[in-house]
Amino acid sequence: METIETIYIHEVIKFGKYEHMKSLQEGKIFARPLGYFQDMEHKELDKAMRHDQYEGTDELYQPKVLMKKGRSVLVTDPEGNVLEDVTSSIIGPIKRNYGYSTNKPVFCMFSIHSELLKAYEKGSISRLVDPQVKEFGDYVLIITDYEEFIIRVNKLCKKYSNRNLKAIPGVVEYVDTKNFHGKYGVFKKPHEYAYQNELRIVFNGLSIPSNQSIIAEIDDISDISKLMPYNHFRQSYRVRMKNLEFDPFLPYKLQQPRIL
Repeated sequence: METIETIYIHEVIKFGKYEHMKSLQEGKIFARPLGYFQDMEHKELDKAMRHDQYEGTDELYQPKVLMKKGRSVLVTDPEGNVLEDVTSSIIGPIKRNYGYSTNKPVFCMFSIHSELLKAYEKGSISRLVDPQVKEFGDYVLIITDYEEFIIRVNKLCKKYSNRNLKAIPGVVEYVDTKNFHGKYGVFKKPHEYAYQNELRIVFNGLSIPSNQSIIAEIDDISDISKLMPYNHFRQSYRVRMKNLEFDPFLPYKLQQPRIL
């Protein structure tokens, strides 16, 4: 049996406009359905890459894999008669959406977690924080106690036991959509989004249209968070590993860490 290694969350960070980060620190969690990020397309300038055509996808099929397995994509008429086998002519992956996740509200954050730290130490990734995150906004809210944050979110959900509301957190896995074949779901994204190091909280038990949003109000989190301008964050934020302190914007092996 394959052993699944537990991923430990060290810190979560949110980037955005001051008023939005201040509102979050006051306990207001703004969440949109996955369908919003699929529907937004490129109607607005999106340097932060919020748009994702694969959001809400439940399964992803590769035509080349289907052909190897002897399966086909068939075009039929209204009566169900097969008109054509188009499997070999499909260029990209086939997205299947069963409606399981498109309308579920999600709250997204940047995360520093154990698997990311391992990859950083090995040199698989050159930095923990990519400067591109600044495109999300000029202010940063660092949540220093992730476990307590989740406790407060769950406390809110318990108030709505009649709706069976649950907050499901998870680290996003980044995959190559040109080769990935199988179940996709809410915790996968294309590898070009990997710089976002995303952790999501999915609110199960709620379903809203893609053009709407929710504000989940929890207790004030000023005691477990730090609000600062991005420039200050860039200059001062450090990550601790094995009693050493590193600059997350620089490669692990190209710096002299500070001993704690």
